[in-house]
Amino acid sequence: MTSLQCDVVVCGLGGAGAMAAITAAESGANVMVVERTDDGGGSTRDSGGNIRTFNDAEMAIEHYAHLSYGSTALDVIRAMVETSVTLPDWFASHGGQQVFGNPRHYTGNEGYADAICPIGYKGSAFESVPGAEGLGPRFQAALASWSPDESLKGGTAGGTASGTTLWQVLHANLVKLGVTIHYNTRADELIVDPDGSVVGVRCDTKEGPLEIRASGGVILTSGGFADDTKLKIDYFGADLPTMCGPGKKTGESIRMAQSVGADLFHMKDLAATLGYRFPGEPAGFFATMRGPGFILVDQDGLRFANETDLESHAAGLTLLVPDQTRGSYRRLPSYFIFDEETRYDGPIIRTPSGYNAGFDWSRDNSREVDRGWINSANSIAELAEQLGLPVEALSKTVDAFNEAASTGSADPLGRPADLVRPIQSEPFYAVQVWPCLFNTQGGPRRDPECRVLDFNGTAIRGLFSAGELGSMFGAYYPGGGNVTEALATGIIAGKAAAA
Repeated sequence: MTSLQCDVVVCGLGGAGAMAAITAAESGANVMVVERTDDGGGSTRDSGGNIRTFNDAEMAIEHYAHLSYGSTALDVIRAMVETSVTLPDWFASHGGQQVFGNPRHYTGNEGYADAICPIGYKGSAFESVPGAEGLGPRFQAALASWSPDESLKGGTAGGTASGTTLWQVLHANLVKLGVTIHYNTRADELIVDPDGSVVGVRCDTKEGPLEIRASGGVILTSGGFADDTKLKIDYFGADLPTMCGPGKKTGESIRMAQSVGADLFHMKDLAATLGYRFPGEPAGFFATMRGPGFILVDQDGLRFANETDLESHAAGLTLLVPDQTRGSYRRLPSYFIFDEETRYDGPIIRTPSGYNAGFDWSRDNSREVDRGWINSANSIAELAEQLGLPVEALSKTVDAFNEAASTGSADPLGRPADLVRPIQSEPFYAVQVWPCLFNTQGGPRRDPECRVLDFNGTAIRGLFSAGELGSMFGAYYPGGGNVTEALATGIIAGKAAAA
């Protein structure tokens, strides 16, 4: 076994891991990073790269405390918000720039109708919850030399700042500092002294076992468990698809933390949008509709929500409603039902970020119909039979929607009249809709210094975490916070471990 020595070892090279490594190195520590993939970036690079600003820090703290239903300690929330406030200055001093207000990042490909389901990117997804006004606009980060005319492989095409441009800033600083990074290296066991202190990590590499001892401790930043089927079924009751690249969030840091007595929280909490999963595709696709001739139905063929008032980050929660009479989720999967006119309104996906950013989806959805990703039929009854939905129920649902659309009657679920159009032009179409994960939020509980806590609330000496691995966000994620939290907690953990 190869053995190495350093001051701080960081497990995972996404946004949190990069920021932790940069901060620890700038604090004078000798830092090593282990990353299971061959290039790093994590879900940060796949994300939209949105970083939150704040109109009022105290109000924001109140808002986040309400949304975590009291499960996150107030001093932990305060530490995250107060560190997040410094991020604009951090980028300015580290070769970066802030980029605001490119609407293509939110509405989809240029030239298409705007996405009307799900909607998103408000200040907060929960505007009526106290403190929402404290959340300010979002910005993206890019290198100071970056131009909006550039197009980036792996990020939003057409010159939109994204997680890819953010990752370029972080990576440039890692290179500048000369931080040692071990790629294709999977951390799987913590090294613990007889007194219970975490003093290093054992890893698997292509060349064989690797042991890294760290006098300052270990920072776990390898994300959540969106790629771990067992944990998803254990905590969510379903193997939900992820928007992130495959193999980036495999849950090993949760198991390592558990092995030394860490307390876990928020394990059932997630941020998820409406999305599609297709055979052979390793990640989910952002779902949307661009014309008003559509509805969203469950497995009983019934509508259950105002389809045009689903905020992107929280939309997946509307599908994760258990049916106590069946012992299952009757909205997993759900289905978009639409007609020929709506098919021509534009692609039924958005491509701002995620693993499938920039995917070559056909403008009129015809290629996806031919692939069998989208079902088609000459009648609603035939479509119901294809999907295994109750024929009479789906037919009645469509008829009721069409009658209201034709007469201008109020929609019983509150959908605005200008976003309603009869589903009547043949053929008719359907596509499965799933909650697609942005993040799992669960992991080891931490204190304001990002030290991992045990079941008694005592810090485990030498063990830290950052990012979505034990996120402060609970079941109600307001948007624009996971990348922000990753960067802020990375700073906090890097300073604490280096000290």
